[in-house]
Amino acid sequence: MKFWTNQENNQIKILLIIAILAVGGIFVYRFAGNPDSINQGSVFQGTKKNNSSAKIGYGDTNIEKLFVYGGTNNEMSDDPINTTYTTGNGTSWTLSVEDGVNPWTGRQSHEIQMINDTIYLFGGLAGTNPAADMKNDVWSSSNGIDWSLVTNSAPWTPRYQAGSTVFGASDYPSIYIIGGVGPSKQGCGLDDIWRTVDGVNWTLLNNNLPFGERCMFGFTDFSGKLWMVGGYGSDGTNHNDVWSSPDGITWTNVILDGEAPFEAVRGNELMQFGSQMFMVGGLDGEVWSTLDGSTWVLETSTAPFGLRSEPVLVNFKEKMWVIGGTDSGYAGVAGGFESEKAWTSVDGTTWALETDIGTNFPGDASMGVVHYVPKFGPKPIPGGGLDVEL
Repeated sequence: MKFWTNQENNQIKILLIIAILAVGGIFVYRFAGNPDSINQGSVFQGTKKNNSSAKIGYGDTNIEKLFVYGGTNNEMSDDPINTTYTTGNGTSWTLSVEDGVNPWTGRQSHEIQMINDTIYLFGGLAGTNPAADMKNDVWSSSNGIDWSLVTNSAPWTPRYQAGSTVFGASDYPSIYIIGGVGPSKQGCGLDDIWRTVDGVNWTLLNNNLPFGERCMFGFTDFSGKLWMVGGYGSDGTNHNDVWSSPDGITWTNVILDGEAPFEAVRGNELMQFGSQMFMVGGLDGEVWSTLDGSTWVLETSTAPFGLRSEPVLVNFKEKMWVIGGTDSGYAGVAGGFESEKAWTSVDGTTWALETDIGTNFPGDASMGVVHYVPKFGPKPIPGGGLDVEL
């Protein structure tokens, strides 16, 4: 049996690299571990907000993308649309699927999440009559373009302006949906939370949430917990309380209603970025951050996008992105739609206009967005190429 020295091993690795480059110069590999154990996994992992295929094979290094689905037109009296817009850099956008082509009906204030390399689109408002047009269907896609109906009627009540996130261990994540506006009640009407790992089977975790019926609130996962902030209650008022939960079942009131440093808010969005949780939207030009959910810092009160309700807030290309929303305080009230602009920040304090998308974007609010990054497949490495462990 031949045993290789470290020097011989290094020489073999160099020869392998040269051989690969000679074949076509397509990949740059980093060799590590057992050469018999290559993992050529398929697609990607993402969150709420391109190329026609998200399933990236070896040789495609542009693997971080945003898919934007649906939303409302500039006139609230119009039916929601079901377009798919895509981008690989946030500045150049492509209409990948035209309105009326996707199999799911046009909708606004719907939910989009991704687990186990599959995108799920669910819920939302599919028309202009809230009592009749709320949805509880679930659709799935493995590439961001082609869709399959998972179920036409999930066990949870049809809803829109709810909250959703992905939470749980990285090897067994779950999608959570919480609260929102329901068809049979006044105001928001819903105070439940559900979980699924496949879009088919849903588990009711709590149907009497301690903060009551809420919609248009901030909801995300951060520091090993689920977080809910603010929103609009069935009592007809906005709130600024902060709640956390380790499992969606039991909840802790971290900040009492009326005691947060920010005003009562609705149409706000939450997102983890680095070691902080940020809140954007619902307040005129204000961006807040926290390290623990209990102490909040005002990063800026003069963000250039101003008042923005129900915007897209997403981590993309190592920046926070704010895309779209309304400047009316909340969707459905006369005001402007600013979805044609995308703003970015690396710290929450200083914001730059990344692109004025203009006529190359639908000019919508209440969109659904998913962010693709590699999960099982090859990883991008500095200088180009793909990082594959062998």
